Amino acid sequence: MAGVLVGRLVAALESLECGSALPLAPPAEEAEKAGKDLRQLLQLGCTDGCTAQQAQLAQRTIAALLSTPSHAQCICRALDVATRTIAQIDAASDVDTAEAGLMRWGHLRVNLLAVLLHSASSEERSVQLVQWTEGEGARGAAAACLELIDSAAARVDRDGVSFAANVLRNLSMPPANRACIGGLTTSRGGLDPLRCIERALAHAEPASACLLAASARLLVEGCAHNSRRYLAASGGGGPFASLLALDMAHVHPHARVELARFACHVIVAARTPREPGGSLCVPEDVRAVLLDARVLNMGPCFLLSSNHKGLHVEALDALRVARALSTDSAPWPGSLLYVMKNGEPPLSLIAILERLVETGGLTKEEAEPFL
Repeated sequence: MAGVLVGRLVAALESLECGSALPLAPPAEEAEKAGKDLRQLLQLGCTDGCTAQQAQLAQRTIAALLSTPSHAQCICRALDVATRTIAQIDAASDVDTAEAGLMRWGHLRVNLLAVLLHSASSEERSVQLVQWTEGEGARGAAAACLELIDSAAARVDRDGVSFAANVLRNLSMPPANRACIGGLTTSRGGLDPLRCIERALAHAEPASACLLAASARLLVEGCAHNSRRYLAASGGGGPFASLLALDMAHVHPHARVELARFACHVIVAARTPREPGGSLCVPEDVRAVLLDARVLNMGPCFLLSSNHKGLHVEALDALRVARALSTDSAPWPGSLLYVMKNGEPPLSLIAILERLVETGGLTKEEAEPFL
């Protein structure tokens, strides 16, 4: 039963497929209803007090959606059509947004994102979604989320950004997906996912910012290729530029930690074979960025204000790599590094490390290189 129903609903979404000239008109009613019905089928099995039958139907619906690549690809194509149409309506100053169906396209897009979110609720299904939908010339699940997040209309579509950030975070969790997602680019400016996320953080709601920051950290954790691609990318004002422009006092604490961890993973990824002269093989412009005191204070030094040993280890790994990168032209900025903790006056790097050794947060051997 679920398979037949899903097949019929997916077929209704096929009507949204079109060429490059998108009509500024509302979506077909059968496609709207299909998106809404698919979402409701999946949500019924996740609500408090749902019956065993409803939960079973939701699981069968997900299984049917992921029973063939064509179903998942259709959802992603429909989502891409919705995002491109919304962008055209938003950009057209002489269009009546009601006649063009702006709100109806927005509701359809959110419903499709909710379907993807339910479908990406396990590691196995997340891997399957990326493998089936991302490909040359295709706008798959992750790419569709990035397109929405990077669109000009995203600044006023809080629900859409929230769902897209949630889906992107789920898809970025499996290590097997990270290189594939990291290799995508957006159509607006050709940004890689990490630069896209950085740009979106400037106007994202706090909850969405946490999800976006977590996605950025996941995409570079254990995937040095994505970190190096980020460092080498020329767009967006250079590595970390968008993050340094943020007023961190107004960034949600969870997002703040994720961004600090992101910076640490990127710094550690610069650890490459040494040149004959003994220094690490890093371009001079990148070396200068990684030894910028602002970057080190935002990243590893911030993590040292935590009470979690695991974060201290990540911070020290990044600091060791950064110091190994130092040269006469890009010196180690040790005297400029500080940590803010519990409203105290700024503590120097040496002072916080000595305190962590005294309290057992670090061993003397771990902190010794910096003392």
